[in-house]
Amino acid sequence: MAHHQRRARFEVKVMAARSGGDERATRIVVGIGDGGPSQYRAALALAAQMSRQHHAELTLVHGCIPRLSIPSSDEALRNHLARGEKLLQEAERALSPLTDHGTPIHLAAVPLTAVDALVHESQTTAAVIVQRRDLSAVRRALSGDTAHNAAAQ
Repeated sequence: MAHHQRRARFEVKVMAARSGGDERATRIVVGIGDGGPSQYRAALALAAQMSRQHHAELTLVHGCIPRLSIPSSDEALRNHLARGEKLLQEAERALSPLTDHGTPIHLAAVPLTAVDALVHESQTTAAVIVQRRDLSAVRRALSGDTAHNAAAQ
């Protein structure tokens, strides 16, 4: 009996940041979503490769506020940030074996939406890397796809 497994296809997007000072040339940002390592493994591999090539440090970023949501209390915000920190720690564990020993990896769970966090980070970095599932352009636009919206801004 043949076993067929349908694999989701993924796309990695590198959004070049505006040109700027020396700090920008030494830091690469990777957007980390809620989906776990299988959702961002290719983005981490690309970031590790670029880090080796450019002797850059890496920053993993998670926008902790869900799209179209405003935390109703300080406790709700703390819960969103704590969950974001756990997701980033999981991503760091997946990234560490891919990087050269001594490559600095920073974690940033921020009280912004994913799009706002990536747009903010793009102001002070050489590149922003995000990975998304291979969706149609219409579905990405309707679903508020983070990579699509951040690249548009």
